[in-house]
Amino acid sequence: MCRAVVALDDDARVPVLEEVYENLSANGLDPKEFYWTIRALDGPRALRLRRIMRAEHGMENLRPGSGNVQPLSGVRGLPANSDGARPCELAAWLYPSVSFAPHSL
Repeated sequence: MCRAVVALDDDARVPVLEEVYENLSANGLDPKEFYWTIRALDGPRALRLRRIMRAEHGMENLRPGSGNVQPLSGVRGLPANSDGARPCELAAWLYPSVSFAPHSL
């Protein structure tokens, strides 16, 4: 779902991302991956959410390659990627016509 909101590039949909962020642990998502997934958005709501994430996690823990953020456990039995990160699998299911190909950081 995260990548779908980013693909739509609609700042009005950031409240969906805020809800996902509030439940990262419960959903087994990695804060670092989530941060870099939403980084493409630049509206005021998205900027506010990223500012909150940097304040709560520290930018040094959100940078690519930092080993300080530990991947969280699996979600509803879905396997983690080989690097332990959890992509937003739901987005591909909700928006089958949108490409959610992995991207390099």
